[in-house]
Amino acid sequence: MLELRIHGIRNTPPHELLRSGKRSLKPDDVEQTVGDELAGFYRARPVLRTRAAVPAANGGSPRVVEAYSWGRLARFTGVGMAGKVADAAVRTAWFLLMPFGLTNSAYWSRPMPVLRLRQPQPESQTADAPTPPAEIPHVILEYADAVPSNIQRWNGAGRIRLFALLLTLFFVVTLAVVTLDLIAVQCFPPDKRAYPDRVCSTLPGALDGLADWTRGQRIAVFALGPLLGLGFLAVVAHLGRTGFHSRPQLGTAGAGVLQQERATAVPKLPVLMIRTLWKARDDIRHNGWIHVWAAIATIAAVISWDGVWTRVNAKACGNLGSFFAGCLPQLPGTRLDPAAFALMAVWVAALLAILAAVVETVRSSSDNPEILSTPHANWIVPVCVLALAALAGALVASALPCPEGYSCNLGVEGRFLGLGTAPAGLMFAMLLLIVASFWPKRQGYTTTALGWGGRGVAVFSTLALGSATILSCAIVGGTSALLQGTLVRRAATDDGMWRFGPFAHDALMLPSVFEQFSGLLFVVIIVTAGVVLLAVLRAKKLMTAWNTPSQATDDLLVDSNTVPPLPDAELAGLKLVAARRFASLMHRAEAAVSLLATLLFAGIFAALLLGTFKEWWEPKATWLYGVIEGVGGLGLTAAGAALGILAVASAKKDARPLALLWDIMCFMPKAAHPFGPPCYAERAVPEFAARIAAWVDGDDAAKRAPGRVVISAHSLGAVIAVSALFHLRAMRPDFPFRQVGLMTYGTQLRAYFGRFFPELLGPAVLATTGVSRTGLGAAGGPASERQPVDGPSGPDYLNLSDVLGAGDKRWVNLYRRTDYLGFPIMWREQDTSEIYAQEMDPFTYQFLVVSHSDYLQAPQYDEAIAAVVSGLP
Repeated sequence: MLELRIHGIRNTPPHELLRSGKRSLKPDDVEQTVGDELAGFYRARPVLRTRAAVPAANGGSPRVVEAYSWGRLARFTGVGMAGKVADAAVRTAWFLLMPFGLTNSAYWSRPMPVLRLRQPQPESQTADAPTPPAEIPHVILEYADAVPSNIQRWNGAGRIRLFALLLTLFFVVTLAVVTLDLIAVQCFPPDKRAYPDRVCSTLPGALDGLADWTRGQRIAVFALGPLLGLGFLAVVAHLGRTGFHSRPQLGTAGAGVLQQERATAVPKLPVLMIRTLWKARDDIRHNGWIHVWAAIATIAAVISWDGVWTRVNAKACGNLGSFFAGCLPQLPGTRLDPAAFALMAVWVAALLAILAAVVETVRSSSDNPEILSTPHANWIVPVCVLALAALAGALVASALPCPEGYSCNLGVEGRFLGLGTAPAGLMFAMLLLIVASFWPKRQGYTTTALGWGGRGVAVFSTLALGSATILSCAIVGGTSALLQGTLVRRAATDDGMWRFGPFAHDALMLPSVFEQFSGLLFVVIIVTAGVVLLAVLRAKKLMTAWNTPSQATDDLLVDSNTVPPLPDAELAGLKLVAARRFASLMHRAEAAVSLLATLLFAGIFAALLLGTFKEWWEPKATWLYGVIEGVGGLGLTAAGAALGILAVASAKKDARPLALLWDIMCFMPKAAHPFGPPCYAERAVPEFAARIAAWVDGDDAAKRAPGRVVISAHSLGAVIAVSALFHLRAMRPDFPFRQVGLMTYGTQLRAYFGRFFPELLGPAVLATTGVSRTGLGAAGGPASERQPVDGPSGPDYLNLSDVLGAGDKRWVNLYRRTDYLGFPIMWREQDTSEIYAQEMDPFTYQFLVVSHSDYLQAPQYDEAIAAVVSGLP
């Protein structure tokens, strides 16, 4: 019998994962049997296995303990020495990829159509002479029912991928603000009588010569900045995926799949049953090309816009307040040079390319998760050529000098035109898409059983836009502060160059929406912290109904197989109460995220209103703008400090920022944003499934007889294990699943994944009862976490009970009240499948309360293993 262990979020190293009770191992005590430096299976070395063979629960024969380590898949690139540099770049760029990863989560949290199996029938087939199953080439999934109109209209893949496209353009525009506006234009202002050839004081001296160039020539050079930034994102996304190409063979499904599925009485299949789900599919590359051409066209559009309107009146055309009243009326009377008309044509061509990207993004997106997109190959080449031609034309036309006799107006004070309002326009469009997905309608679900009331798309999208805006504000604000620095005005250098510092008339101008959001971000942080603090204080008072020192120590004594040493029961009770209270508060993460998303949405909307209409409202509310812009630095400082702490933490070996959030984002395949973080499950799920199949079939290197497997999965490892079982069922429905048992501990399957992604891991898929969330100020406790939700919890899927088979102890779960990430599973097959784990480490010298980790040394661990083994044939 094989006990196959898999770790979770903490990325437990193999030597710790292979410990048994009091017996611990050192790193040199284990060896890898299968795999590479990114992932693989480990066992204790032969000498140690002989000395400490682990007896099986039934029959007393030794069982083999094996550990699957996958934690480096989402952290490193695995490309040798060069990989160290690439790894550092990937970890540094994690925060840039966070909005894209959250968008991918929004894609998988949307209402998805129910799928069923369809068998393609040859034209020559008749009812009297059916085609033999062996001749049917593959399995096709289709909609089991008509796709609801709300899925197609508001929550479909096209809407979310359009949101992802706008996020990419938002990132490109942010970089354009830095390189084109702040550096190329504002850091090289026009000459003044006493100060010719001025340049920002903190720019390197090697760039002083650019002061003699024209505005358009500098723009043509610094336009490389956004393009290089986009390329950097693509490279980071690619490097993070290089180790994910392993495709373990699970055997040939062929006719066996069709014969088995034809006989089943359950026509509706969960998304996890899609056979190609964990395959790194090429159709997402189509979306990548769409993002590339749209980004190129966007750069061309902003450059051409600036080139045209600076020739009309740079000052009047530089802000929204005076554009319609003071700028447009001057256009008919302005004698424009030929380059201006060329720039107009370029702007139209770039706009057409962007619109083509929008249309193709929506048109090619399929709501069926088996088919990510249906690309229109005839669109790619001509539109990419159009975007490149527009960019080339914009760069050339903007760099041309102004002929005599024409009005060019290029030497006035000002900023890069259009980049002051472009970020706000993109943010407004994304807010509209979020609002459109705010009222989803899922068929067959009770709203209270769904995360955020079924509004997962809106919440994840808001978090994506909020994090993208924070990063943009930090990039633009940080660059502005660096360029202005704390230097004073210098005298002219030997070559006549004047450098200027932070004087009032020399201050760099930022997009108004970034200034307003930076200030409102501080308000969002303060309000969020205040509401959470008040809710925590209220919850702590209510917790005394179930969380007292005496009750905690009594529970500990009852749950222990032997009476543990408690020399100071009162102190032990206080430690247990504190740990239980912390765990209960952490279980309110969904409610806290809901509050944060709501305040972020309100902050972004307010920033758009205040920034867009600043010219009209500021004279009447000068004090308001002064306060908001005054605390803007505090908001960015607070956000920057938080990001800095996370960056330092993620720089450690085998670490990532916000591990739980990152593992949720990176678990599902990359289907929404082509530059999102890589999906570690593309390798982990089929690899884990292949190991189960090899052991049960007796086809591994040991050439054994067919065996049995007990899966021991911790935390997120349980999500991988369950996904592997469904994947194995999809590939080999005739597989003897009665030979496989499942044990989980510290898992979020029912409480988080089941609520956020109901079509993937919801109650109807896991065969568990639905659960509602715990409010921020509620008492919480074990009773509320085990309280089932009334009403339907999803369609009649082929569920985990169908896969494992009904019976006693087919799935056993360990949990404890001090576990801040672990929850009960409430499996419908048998409620007694829950085993409560001891809350103290029985092997430490001093009293130590354990929480999310350290289940392996709990006395109940062997009890749970024995229970699972007793249910195997």
